[in-house]
Amino acid sequence: MDEVSEDASHTQNAGASPSDPRSSASAERPRARDLTTWNKLVFPSLRALIKLGYFSFSVEGAERVPQRGPVVYVANHAGWFTIDTLFIGLTFTDHVHVDYDRLPWVAVQDQLYHFPTLGDFWAKAGGFPSSWLKNPRAIPREYQAFWIYPEGTEGNCKSFLHAYQMRKWRTGFLRLAIARGAQIVPVAIVGSEECMPSVAPLRFLKPILGTIYPLPLTMVPLPSRWKFIFHDPVDIRELGLGREGAESESAKQRLEEVAESIRGRVQRTLDEETSHRALVRLSRLVTRSLG
Repeated sequence: MDEVSEDASHTQNAGASPSDPRSSASAERPRARDLTTWNKLVFPSLRALIKLGYFSFSVEGAERVPQRGPVVYVANHAGWFTIDTLFIGLTFTDHVHVDYDRLPWVAVQDQLYHFPTLGDFWAKAGGFPSSWLKNPRAIPREYQAFWIYPEGTEGNCKSFLHAYQMRKWRTGFLRLAIARGAQIVPVAIVGSEECMPSVAPLRFLKPILGTIYPLPLTMVPLPSRWKFIFHDPVDIRELGLGREGAESESAKQRLEEVAESIRGRVQRTLDEETSHRALVRLSRLVTRSLG
C-alpha cells in the first residue's frame, strides 16, 4: 500500500471535523507529534534487524542537511509498504542530528487516514494529508521541514521489473518550497526496491478505492541493504520560478522542467549506486527478454 504520496486524494471528506486530519480545515492548526510508537516499536525493531544483519543501513551526506530555515526533502519511492518512511525516522534519529522541531513532516496519502490503525499512527507520528499540498499557504507555519515523494503512488506501485527507474515527478513540492522560501534537498533511497517488491500496479482499483494499489511480490520484508544519500540543497530563490500561484502555461512548464532537473539528480545517483545490484541486473535481463 502506498502510504506516502504527493498525489492529492480524490476521496470525499464530507463531515470531517476541523481536528480530523482528513479535513482541509485542519491544515490551519498544527498537531502535536507523538513519537511513542516510533520509540517503543519502530526504532527498536529496525535497530534489532540491522544488528542481526537482516538489514544494513548507512547514510551519506548527512552534513548537507540544513540546520535552520524551511526545508523540503524529496526522494524516490518504492516498495508496496512504505518501509522507506520508517527508515526516514531512523535516519534523523541515528544519523542526522537535528532539533525536534526540524524532524520532517511526511506527506501521507489521504486514503490512508480511512484505515484506523495506520491512519492514526501517521496522524500522530508526523504525517500530513497530501491534499494539503494543493494549498501550501494553509499548512501550519510551525511545520518547518517536509518529506515528499513526488512520484506519488506510481513510485511504490511500479513493478520490480522497473527497479530504481523513477516515474515522473509531480510539482507540488516546488509550490510548497516557493510558498515557504524553503531549500530543497534531493535524497536517493537505496534498498526499498529489494525489501518490499511489487509485481504490478492494480489500476482497476482506482475507481473503487480512489487510488491504485500495488500487488505485493512478498508479504514480509526481504533482507536488504539500505542507504540514504543526501544531495546538496537547492535554493528555491535561484531557480527563477517566479511568484507563488502563477498558473500560466509557461509557469507550469517551468515547474515541470525544474522538477525533472531535480529528479534527474536523484536518478543519476540511483543509477550509480544500484548498477551492480542483482535486482537491477534481473530487471534489465527480463526487460530485454520481453522486448
